[in-house]
Amino acid sequence: MEHAQHTPIGRFQGIPGSRLSASYLAGTAQAFGEVGYKISRKNARIEPFAGITYVNLQTDSFREHNGSDALRGKAMTTGVTYSTFGVRASADYRLGKTMITPNLMVGYRHAFGLTTPTSSLRFANFSTVSLDTAGAPLASDVAMVNAGLSVKLTDRIDFGLVYSGQYGVQAIDSGAKGSFNFKF
Repeated sequence: MEHAQHTPIGRFQGIPGSRLSASYLAGTAQAFGEVGYKISRKNARIEPFAGITYVNLQTDSFREHNGSDALRGKAMTTGVTYSTFGVRASADYRLGKTMITPNLMVGYRHAFGLTTPTSSLRFANFSTVSLDTAGAPLASDVAMVNAGLSVKLTDRIDFGLVYSGQYGVQAIDSGAKGSFNFKF
């Protein structure tokens, strides 16, 4: 009885017996700045803001070794710039000794630059065969929402809940986070 080796669709396991290896460096850098103006009234605060962020990825060239299916890639530098505009609001409410603070941030973010990550590889032993790939594109325009509630029960105990959402044409990203702090 013969046993067939099964390779899942979309996954290439290489040529049997090859153990590819490569060594190269890659790094990311990010720079950002934000301006805002806080307006306070009694127990409430509102802050319109504008920000800009630049994210850069740099990779060295590489060449895999130890197999006829080895790849090589060129050094790459890519960058994306984001501009963000929005408003933050919060208020403090006291119920006995408990302080409750709801907060909200709504904003708009736009991405400039290479929003679709790409890579161009070649087989190391065959310079004429190239493998061009593209990843999932970043959403160019996104509506952002952060809504939360923090509760300070005592000077030593507090907890909070936060919902974060980003809504774009190509992608939706949302999540929630909870926290509990006890100081002793």
